[in-house]
Amino acid sequence: MTLNVAAVTDRGLRREANEDSFFAEGPAFIVADGMGGYESGDRASAAVVDAFRERFGVSCSASSPG
Repeated sequence: MTLNVAAVTDRGLRREANEDSFFAEGPAFIVADGMGGYESGDRASAAVVDAFRERFGVSCSASSPG
């Protein structure tokens, strides 16, 4: 069985930057909302994805679309 994966987030209409982070490498998929408008939402969402990665031994860091 083949699984093709794509991952995309969007900053929305009100924000200048996208603060979401994600990890998409089967079988693990996680999206963390950066809570736009709150200070350091990008770092908070990346920390969640990195904590997941470390806890479950996944070797790739969080991706953030910027």
